[in-house]
Amino acid sequence: MDIKTQFIDFINSAAPLSDATNIVHKLVTPTYTTNNLVADLKDVLSSEDDRLRFRATTVLSSSLRTKPLSPESKQVFIDYLSSRLIDVDCLTPILEALLFLVDTPLSQDIEQEILECFSALKTQLLPKETRVLLYTLFRNLASTSHNPDMVQAAVALVELERDPECLLLTFDIIKTVSANNEIDAETAPLLFDCSSAYFPILYPPRGDEELRLKLTDLILEGFTSNEIFAQLAVPFLLDKLDADLSSIKLEALRAILYCLHHYKEDVVCGYYEQIWDVIELNISTAGVVEINDTAFEITALVCNAEKKISGPILELIKKFIFRMMGEKDEIIIAFVNGLISELTRSCEAFYEMFAKSYLKCFHDQLEESLAGPKEQFERELKVVRLLYQRAVEGKPLYDEMKGQKVWDLHIIATPSHPCFISLLDLDVSFGMLNLIGEHKLETYKLVVETAIERPEDIIEILQRLFEREERTMMELMSVDCVIQSLELVTGIGAHSPLLFGEILKQIPQLKSSQYVPVLQSLLSDAIPENCLDKYVESIVPVFEVITQGEVSPLFPVLMNRVSRLHLVLGEKRLTHLQNAIFSALEHSPRLILVLPSVLQKGIPNTLYIYLNNVKCVDKDTRAIYALLSSYNSESIPEALKDEEEYFEGYKSVFELEQDKEPVVVLKFVDRLCRNEKKAVECLKEVSVFWTLDKASDEKWKKKLFDLTYNKYTAAHKIENVEEAHTLILLFSLLPTEDLMVYEETFLKIFKIICVKESSVDAIDTVVVLLYNILPTVSKYPMSLVESQLEDIIDRIFNVLYIKESTIKFRCDLIDLLTRIRINYGSDVVEPYKKNVLKKLYSPLDDNKRNVRQSAANCRNIWGV
Repeated sequence: MDIKTQFIDFINSAAPLSDATNIVHKLVTPTYTTNNLVADLKDVLSSEDDRLRFRATTVLSSSLRTKPLSPESKQVFIDYLSSRLIDVDCLTPILEALLFLVDTPLSQDIEQEILECFSALKTQLLPKETRVLLYTLFRNLASTSHNPDMVQAAVALVELERDPECLLLTFDIIKTVSANNEIDAETAPLLFDCSSAYFPILYPPRGDEELRLKLTDLILEGFTSNEIFAQLAVPFLLDKLDADLSSIKLEALRAILYCLHHYKEDVVCGYYEQIWDVIELNISTAGVVEINDTAFEITALVCNAEKKISGPILELIKKFIFRMMGEKDEIIIAFVNGLISELTRSCEAFYEMFAKSYLKCFHDQLEESLAGPKEQFERELKVVRLLYQRAVEGKPLYDEMKGQKVWDLHIIATPSHPCFISLLDLDVSFGMLNLIGEHKLETYKLVVETAIERPEDIIEILQRLFEREERTMMELMSVDCVIQSLELVTGIGAHSPLLFGEILKQIPQLKSSQYVPVLQSLLSDAIPENCLDKYVESIVPVFEVITQGEVSPLFPVLMNRVSRLHLVLGEKRLTHLQNAIFSALEHSPRLILVLPSVLQKGIPNTLYIYLNNVKCVDKDTRAIYALLSSYNSESIPEALKDEEEYFEGYKSVFELEQDKEPVVVLKFVDRLCRNEKKAVECLKEVSVFWTLDKASDEKWKKKLFDLTYNKYTAAHKIENVEEAHTLILLFSLLPTEDLMVYEETFLKIFKIICVKESSVDAIDTVVVLLYNILPTVSKYPMSLVESQLEDIIDRIFNVLYIKESTIKFRCDLIDLLTRIRINYGSDVVEPYKKNVLKKLYSPLDDNKRNVRQSAANCRNIWGV
């Protein structure tokens, strides 16, 4: 079968057209070219049968797009295909072939032929895919053509298009045709209407916001593609500002801004006054932030035009602002304030004109007013603040803004408050203070007077003043004055190295009751770097006075803060501070109390030299001294000769942790087994001061328990509170899960200690321990604790209100009752439920809120 017959058979068949490429690839060869194909299909290509003609054209199009052609053949086929553009039924394959073939400007005759065909087409009756091909070809032609008929053809082609994807091409066509051709007054409206009819596009086509923005951008590019459109675009957009919808106003304003940026100034300057009039009329009352911001940007652009153009506009805007200063409508107020802010920032001409006239006018208004402070001028004061803010930011200072005039304004506008604080923010205030020259000290003195009377109102101002004018403020405000108010110490103490150091030096001269509160207030905030050297230089005398006599209840909290501060001192400063404290130990041994705060990063060897110089310790310092001595000393230091139990206790922990021969440990265990009071006290305190890691901590505790427990229980029958209390301390060394083995002994201790005659601390210790082990023991059926629940509950209520009962003590007891109910099922606790609920009446009426809350929670749990 010859090639022609194969092609004819394919065209006559029902085979899918997608196979056309395959058959062309197979049959069209160097010996059988596209020219041969056209000759063989001549009759079918001109057939009156639309189906056959379409299939034949599709085969030809496929061959043209896939097989090489000589330049001469390409021109022939372009001419042929162009003549067939009127064949609507075959338009799609024809356009596909032309898009592929046309890669250079066409001859005038062929271009004219194509334009005539395009003008005759009823575009909107074509399928979308065909329209896309048609628009693409036309755009390509328009990009290189200057044919005057291109304009009319473009208008005829794109009219009434609605598909968003097609509109991307039609808007591009309008832009391209307008940019590449001379548009006259007759054709400009035709082209302009082709895109303006779609503006604004408010809703994303098919929910695609990016597509909406692309379409809008193309419309605006079309508006500005030729300067002749300015006379159409600007009035058109200004009319849109009269719309009720805010979204239309916003899109129109953005479009106007775009046009002003892209048209030459001399093309649009004639519309500037009209633009402002419409903004004043329609935008100042819109009340939408985005609309206002865009209007401000447009106004700024207009105001920054050449002086001969912008001068009248500036005058109009100034009159509008002055007229609106008495307006009560919040929407208009916001618009005016925003307008002033933008124009004073971005337009030098407006700033100069407005600042001079406004300040003079406002100054005259204030002088004429009899009342003060001038609340009725609140809005005007905000404008003044803005003008001086601009001056501080670098705008020019005019005579109307300097010297005596500024001071007059200050006195009139803020008669009862310093530093313009009711007029300006702090940055602007301090910038203004530099403008009033010799009057500045008067303001500073007024600040100091206000600080004494009502420090809470003036802290922020004082902070900035001490940062900027440190020595001047130190002369005006004495350290004694600052120390009298802890609020001032907290607020400004660390904002000046000089003041910080002077406060530290002054603390030792205060009453003993003031030492800790003042220091705590001074250190309550993060200390800046420039104050750390002053701290290291002056803090040791302060430590000496606050550690003398009875330690303040606030001392532990203060030491926590000091410890955190010492962690950030740096190695050099910390070493200097350590040496200063070590040197003072001999004459101030109670400085031992602050040693933990300076030894967090390690213990220097020099410490032991200084510790040996300490001659005595007391109940407050013996634990820390014993702990530090145990690291390095094998024999009891002189200062601990009457407190050897403490040294042995801490030395024992050191030996156990280091796995050394337990020499001192055995002595300490013997003392515990004899119930020596100081040894028992040391056992209670040792875990507080021993600061090793948790794993090591558990290691030495377990070893000490194992060495002591059996020996102690063998020596004592555990029949009194003293013996029971020592055993409780031993049990506290063990993890909760290990206590099950000693359940019987523990219950015996509980019964001994949980009586009215025992101390609150002893009862609370055993109660907390039982609270901790309950979740473990309750997992075992018929545990001893379960069998003794009635007795445990009775004992809890019996000691609930013993003498010296504290809030924490009562809450701990009630919380133990709650945990009993939580950890044991209803069957177990049912016999005791009625008794518990009845006896909870007393704590439910307790005079302390925390106790009542615990009791209410307990009642709710037991009542289930």
